[in-house]
Amino acid sequence: MNLPTFGWKATAMVLAAVVAVLLVWPSGWPRLTGKTEVRVPKLDKDEIVVVRTKGGKLEVSTLVKNEEFRWQTSWTCPLIDCSNYLPKTVSEVRLPVHYSFTIPLASEWRLKFRGEYFELKVPKERPNLPPGFEVGKLELRTTKGWLSPDVAENQISLLKHLGPELAERAVQPAYLSAQRDEARKTVAEFARRWMVEQGRGKDKADYPIKVFFEGEVN
Repeated sequence: MNLPTFGWKATAMVLAAVVAVLLVWPSGWPRLTGKTEVRVPKLDKDEIVVVRTKGGKLEVSTLVKNEEFRWQTSWTCPLIDCSNYLPKTVSEVRLPVHYSFTIPLASEWRLKFRGEYFELKVPKERPNLPPGFEVGKLELRTTKGWLSPDVAENQISLLKHLGPELAERAVQPAYLSAQRDEARKTVAEFARRWMVEQGRGKDKADYPIKVFFEGEVN
């Protein structure tokens, strides 16, 4: 049995009305389709560089520090110094930075028994460069005056100079000193496990191990 013509026309009119509402009414279309956001994976094998460290490294500590870095852009004038009179653009970034320190395992380590303790001299710690930082916790703000240099260019320059700045901070004596006690513990634990307990010093495993980094005085 065929449906009445009127029924088909009514159905078509209802569908047309629904589509029109969805197209015109902003809140209607998202309810129908929804929206999703995902990461687009991209890994080009030609862009991967593998570097082998001969002998390997022992990671001895990680120093986490909230760092701040500022970058200023100023106008210059041909004949005079006008930087103090014209508006400036200044960006400041704040983020947690992870400074990891390692020592090489390729060189020879000698564990010497000194009667009441073991003495171990090892190379000086070196930071892994560039330091790692938590992008998700990065805070960036910029202040500018009327007709001051472009904000976007200033922020890009700040981010370009951030890596070298953090690399310079990583080798400062204060940073090395702050992590040294923990680094010393890591080396002592490593030496006890691999040089005493599995070597000829099993009968002296209870003796302490004193670690001296390159440049330290006994």
